[in-house]
Amino acid sequence: MQELRNEEKERSDQTLQDLEDRRARQAKEHAVQQRRLRQAQREKRQADETMRKARLRKGWRGLIDYITGKRKRLEAENREAALLARERDQDRLLAQTREQRQAAFNLDRKKARVEFNKKVVEQELDKDIRDLKNASNNLENREQDFHRRRRSKSQRPIRGRSRDGPEP
Repeated sequence: MQELRNEEKERSDQTLQDLEDRRARQAKEHAVQQRRLRQAQREKRQADETMRKARLRKGWRGLIDYITGKRKRLEAENREAALLARERDQDRLLAQTREQRQAAFNLDRKKARVEFNKKVVEQELDKDIRDLKNASNNLENREQDFHRRRRSKSQRPIRGRSRDGPEP
C-alpha cells in the first residue's frame, strides 16, 4: 500500500512538473508573440504614415490644394485614418492579451485541480493505510476476545441473588 502511495505521489509530482514546464514555455511564447505583434504594428503604422504623407502634394499643386481646401480635407482624413489604425492596433493587442491570459488561467486552473487531486489521493491512501493497520490490530484483538470469552464460558458463572428465587 505504501508503494502505491509512493507511485501515486511520483506520478502527480511529474504531472505538476510538466504543467509548470508548460506554463514557463507558454509565458515565453506569449512574450515572443507580444513582441512580434508590436513590431508588426509599428511597421504597419510607419507604412501607413508614409502613405498618408504621400497623399499631400507639394509645390504648386500643393498650394492649389491648400487654397481650394482639399489639403484640409486630406489632413482630416489622415488624422481619422491614424486614429482608426491606433484603435485597431490597441484592440488587437488587447484581444491577444486576453487570449493569453485565458490560456494561462486555464493552465493554472488545471494545475490547481491536479494539486487538489494529489492532496485528496494522498489523504485517502493514508487513511487506507491506517485502516489496514487498525484492521490487523482489530483482528488480533478479536482473536484475543474470542479466546477470553471461550475461557469464561467454560468456567461456571458466579451467580448473584435472583428475585424469582432459586433455579430448579
